[in-house]
Amino acid sequence: MNAEQTVVAYLKTVPGLSGAGIGFTLPEGAKPTGGTYVTVERSGGSTRNHVDTAQLTVMVWAPTPWTASDTMHRVLAPALRSMADESPDVGMSRVDGIVEDSYPSDPVWPRWTAQLTMTCVL
Repeated sequence: MNAEQTVVAYLKTVPGLSGAGIGFTLPEGAKPTGGTYVTVERSGGSTRNHVDTAQLTVMVWAPTPWTASDTMHRVLAPALRSMADESPDVGMSRVDGIVEDSYPSDPVWPRWTAQLTMTCVL
């Protein structure tokens, strides 16, 4: 299992995310007015000598800025930090700062995101 799959599998077990869609991309036709989504994607890293060092970006897509921020700060970031402590097969060296962004000017899909970058070594 690669780093992205490991993180997605772990996040699907986090109680505070039980109502959120969790995956590698947003579901086709998904709009955050219908719920909160969490995506995990590789944003950098390398594989050397059978060691996968992945830099991942984890994003919360939500209908309001409060929901995105609250989900990231109160549920997602602590869960990822716990994953680093609890999971023997993931050496997470850090969870970087959280960036919050909004795209309210998009009339078709006003959305707010919160994202963090993390580094995993598998």
